[in-house]
Amino acid sequence: YVNKIDKDYFIKSFGVSNYEKKSPLNSIKNLILSYLLYKIKTKYKCSKNVISAAEFIAKELDVYVGYNHIKHVIIYEILSRLSLIKGLVCIIGDGDGFMGLLIKKLNPSIKILYVNIGKNLFSDIYCYSKIIIDSSPVLISKKSQIEELDAKNVAFLEAENYDLLRRAPINLFINIDSMQEMNPEIIINYFKLMRSSKEKSYFYCLNREKKVLPDGTMINFNDYPWNNSKTM
Repeated sequence: YVNKIDKDYFIKSFGVSNYEKKSPLNSIKNLILSYLLYKIKTKYKCSKNVISAAEFIAKELDVYVGYNHIKHVIIYEILSRLSLIKGLVCIIGDGDGFMGLLIKKLNPSIKILYVNIGKNLFSDIYCYSKIIIDSSPVLISKKSQIEELDAKNVAFLEAENYDLLRRAPINLFINIDSMQEMNPEIIINYFKLMRSSKEKSYFYCLNREKKVLPDGTMINFNDYPWNNSKTM
């Protein structure tokens, strides 16, 4: 949820990311997690500059570096090694804008397009604006705005208007966790839109193998419309 007090906003996330404000009690609770995250960083040989960027973002947001942040660090390393971070990157369902921030912090010339729903999109906007203060944010309302983006822009698109992604010049699509919040028809539509990109595009997708939605619908990762997609 998002609360506005005077001229500032306060965010608390549940099931989206670990947006937990710093406090003496939370610092104690965070000790064990910090040790476990250290083990993960060591196991995956995370680069110091990427970890430093993640820590800087968390510090500026006044939150702890948590599991989701380190997960994004590892994903960034994978995408970077494959040279997939270029041009326009579209992040579908970023948690508090962190993946986009990490990419932008390490690659200032990259253009970022966030796609999210309701208050989750507000969270992306709020967190991004706290870190990248010299950007020119754009709330997308028509397709031409996507094509006109330059390196100083960051764009935000309400998920309800996701059809504006059709034929957009997007180089990389990223979805972490949130695609299994969608019903099968929406997932199919997203795949169609991604395949319509004007650019040679790639899709990084990290979701559970299976998930049951509240209405009983089973979402299965292997049932996504992968077709004859090539994997890397």
